[in-house]
Formats: sequence, structure tokens, C-alpha cells
Amino acid sequence: MGDVFDVKYFGRDPKTRKEKVSRKALLPRPPREEKKPVEKKPAPTKEA
Repeated sequence: MGDVFDVKYFGRDPKTRKEKVSRKALLPRPPREEKKPVEKKPAPTKEA
């Protein structure tokens, strides 16, 4: 108890009157992974 940490303040909720804060908003984003091109399979054909 008594820990101090940074948060981002978003304001006050008009309905609940609670303060909206986020600690996650200040964390750095993880690096994006490059997506590999997806090979599309041909659609199955219906044979009568």
C-alpha cells in the first residue's frame, strides 16, 4: 500500500462521477510482427 505510479487522466464520467484513469495507456506498445502473406486455397467446387 502506498505505491506511487503514473497514470493517464481521461476526465470524469458524467454518470458515475468517477475519475477515468489508465496505467496501460502509458505503457509502450509491443513491436508489431510482420504478417506473412496468406496463400488462398481455391474454393471447393460442387459436383452434381
